[in-house]
Amino acid sequence: MIKSVYSFGCSYSCWRQDFYTGFADIVAQHFNVPLQNLSLPGNSNEEIIFEFNKRFFSNEFNDSLVLLQTTHLVRTAYWDKGIDDVVSIQLSKNVVNGIENIFTKSNDNLKRKDNITTFNKQDFYTDYFFNLHDDLFEYKKLFYYLNHIQSSVKNTNNKIVFLHFDDFTLESPLISNLNFFKPDGETSSLIWAQKNRLTYSETDYHLSEYGNKVYAEKLLDFINKDQNRE
Repeated sequence: MIKSVYSFGCSYSCWRQDFYTGFADIVAQHFNVPLQNLSLPGNSNEEIIFEFNKRFFSNEFNDSLVLLQTTHLVRTAYWDKGIDDVVSIQLSKNVVNGIENIFTKSNDNLKRKDNITTFNKQDFYTDYFFNLHDDLFEYKKLFYYLNHIQSSVKNTNNKIVFLHFDDFTLESPLISNLNFFKPDGETSSLIWAQKNRLTYSETDYHLSEYGNKVYAEKLLDFINKDQNRE
């Protein structure tokens, strides 16, 4: 019996533009239980897993359904002593006057009362992303960690479902062992949404209001089939 729903992820799990209900809300409403949405815009996979571990190892979950959404590999995290918490950094780009600019930015402002960023490691992380970061290594490492998370949850009264929102995908035994949601067989929920025109716009890849509804319906079907197998 599910008594609560927890959602971990980035803006794909919590972003709203001109509507109020996302797929995590719909899932919680279906089971008529409270939702704790601990997703945060700009989160990296490291920060998502850190937040999950913090809650899991403090025994916060009890008959809970956990939706753990992974995100873009081109993000990382570090410990910010100023706010005593993990913050994430991502490689971003924009176009100004026809010129593409690539830069790094942090989500530390979302954890500050004044909403002002103090991120000053742009050069260090730009060097890291361009010279050290490797998508394939990060992808394999991520799913290795997810297998450990699932093995920890398996021996509890909780359930976990993994959702992947990145355009980098690779079929691997590390995925096949997971309780991993693939809408219409697509490993990447992000690619699935783009293919089916369920994003907010052609340039904003967050799920639209209708996209959230369709995604939630398919996710609930997956969850209910998984429950029936138990």
